[in-house]
This record gives sequence, C-alpha cells and structure tokens, in this order.
Amino acid sequence: MERTRKICFWNTHAFWGGGEKLHLEYALALRDLGHTVCVVAHDQGALSQRASAEGLEVLPRRIRNLSFLNPLGLLKSARLLSTCGVETLVFSSSQDMKAAGLAAKMAGVRRIVYLRGLAVPVRGSLVNRIFFTCVITHLVASSQETRRTLLRNFPSERIAAKTSVVYHGIDERDLVSDTGNKTQPAGSGAPVVLGTAGRLTPQKGHFLLLDVARLLANQGLSFRLRIAGTGELFEALQQGIRQRGLEDRVTLCGFVENMKTFLDQSDIFLLGSTWEGFGFVLVEAMARSKPVVAWRLSSNPEIVDQGQTGYLVDYPNVEAFAGNIRTLMEDFELRRRMGQNGLEKVRSQFLLTASARAFCQVLGL
Repeated sequence: MERTRKICFWNTHAFWGGGEKLHLEYALALRDLGHTVCVVAHDQGALSQRASAEGLEVLPRRIRNLSFLNPLGLLKSARLLSTCGVETLVFSSSQDMKAAGLAAKMAGVRRIVYLRGLAVPVRGSLVNRIFFTCVITHLVASSQETRRTLLRNFPSERIAAKTSVVYHGIDERDLVSDTGNKTQPAGSGAPVVLGTAGRLTPQKGHFLLLDVARLLANQGLSFRLRIAGTGELFEALQQGIRQRGLEDRVTLCGFVENMKTFLDQSDIFLLGSTWEGFGFVLVEAMARSKPVVAWRLSSNPEIVDQGQTGYLVDYPNVEAFAGNIRTLMEDFELRRRMGQNGLEKVRSQFLLTASARAFCQVLGL
C-alpha cells in the first residue's frame, strides 16, 4: 500500500492563542491547496474542537514538558506518525518540539519543521543545539525579527542555512470591501474611535496607551479608546483608567469574538506592544483599511510603511505617539489614504494563500 504524503500540524496546548490560530489557518490553507492534512491536538483543547468543526482529521495526544524523556510515549507518538503516513511534521512550542520532534525522527518523517512565531531568543542549551542541528530539518520564522532573535544563541551556519522567513497572511475573505470603511470624516460630530487589541499583559504596552490617551484628553480632543482583550492586567488597567480620569473615554471591551466588526468600528488602530514576532493584528487592521500607529520596534517596521500606511514612533515617546494620532484625528483624507494604502499592502504581501504557497516552497512540497 502506498504511503500517504501527509502534513501534520502538532499542537498539544489546551488553550487557544496565536500559535493555535496559526496552525489551524495554515492547515486549512494547505488543504485548500490540495494537500492531505491532519492535526494532532489535546483532546479537550480548543484547537481540537475548531479543527474538527472544519472537517480536518484530528488525532488526540497529550504532551507535557518532560514527555520526550518517556520512551514508551515516544514510541506511541512515532507509531502514530508512521501509521498515519506523515511525511511533514510542523510544531511551534518547545515541549512539542522535543516530544514530537524525536518521535518524528524515530518514525522517519522527512520534514520536521519548527514554525517559530515569537521574537524572543531561544536558550542556547545543549539540548536545543542538538535538536536544532540534528532533529529539525526546517526552521520557519514569522518575520526577519523572529529569525534574528531565534539565531541569536545559535551562531552555527548550518542552523542559519535551514532557517527561512514566511510572513503569515490573512484570509482574502477578511479584507474590507471598497465601501466597507466606516471611518467618520472630520467635523462629523462623532468622537474619533481609537482601537487596540491584544492580551492584557505587560508586553502589549497598554499603560503607555493610557498615558497617550491622557495627553489627547488634556488637549481637548474628542475620542474614545476601545481596548479588546483579556488577561492578568485587567484590574490594574481599570485602576489606571480611573487614576488618569479617563472613565468616559477608555473602555475595556474584554474578549472580542468578531475582530472585523471591532476594527470596522474603529477609525485608527494603535499597537503599544514592546515586541511582536509578527504583529498580525496590524495586518488585520490594515486589511480593514485602518491607519495604524505603533512603536518602531521588533517586527513592526516589516509591516508598517512609515508615513504611508501609518506611523512608527520611537519607543517610548508618548508625546510623539499622541502627536501622530492627533494628526490622523484631524485629517480625514489622510486617514482614508493611509487606510487604503494599508489595504493594498495586505493584498500584495500578506494574503494567506500566498503565505501557504511560500511555506510549501520553503519545505519543497
């Protein structure tokens, strides 16, 4: 019987986050391109449920940090991969890399792929060096910044040679129509709506955005700042809003299921993150024809064209950040033009189908 040439996305986290979303979107895009795809996921996890709902083959597996030290568990995982005819295995987390990577090596999987989305250095430990050199066949980074930080502790030319960059893309169906931008013109009487989205964690820089909002409020500008997301800083941010006297201007929206609607209800999108592997939320905002303002940090310059699709500001200059927002608030035509430029950039560089094809090209599929 001929072996099935199957691509397997291995992600055993129970929670739903950016990595899980990335795996599901790639799996669906590759299936649409004609590949045979399966997903290995936590049987009670969100990825398992969503992948099943999309009609993908889902194989249950639970992995812990030290699972790679369990010989019986490795044999079980290797048998799973071999039985299913997996020839390409893709994972993103450290625990999946160790357990699934070793199992794939044992099963003779041809392509063992680490899809890296975090722009933070990986520890240059002996174990990681062995995996990067001898187990993983392809390292695929989400941005040039992610590639740079990934290789910081791994100066080997052999590892660098197997490391490529593929930007993640957005589904073409999520692009705004030409008439879909509901940005309010200047003088319409309605406050300008500023939007931001991301987990409420220190990385996302929400407190600096509150300082920006206070500066704008002190200048007498009419605006509302809506913050989408949940996380550990929810109560601290509520207190920060009260301390700055912004209760009537800033709203913590909690988890937002429909990001397209949230973005369509915004006039300008802000990102306060101090680092992003790939600031996909910027792409989402640009896909809805919104101008963006973000820090000139990490991967942001790879997405935002300064003065064309938005503004990049030297961190942590909140006065300059607020100044760029004010410029956009007071010039409807500028907002419209930058939003349109952003939409065109997404169409030309950040579409999911093109990303999936680039991913296949890197892997030789």
